Amino acid sequence: MFTDFLVRLTVGSLAVLGFKLSAIYFLLMVVLIATHNKEFFGW
Repeated sequence: MFTDFLVRLTVGSLAVLGFKLSAIYFLLMVVLIATHNKEFFGW
């Protein structure tokens, strides 16, 4: 349960950083979603 929150918080912060700073953070966000889709989406 804590990892679910941590993964969602990290993805959200990477999305904000991607908008503010650089598109590299979007790449990190996509990789994190791809590797932790069970925690992020719940399936």
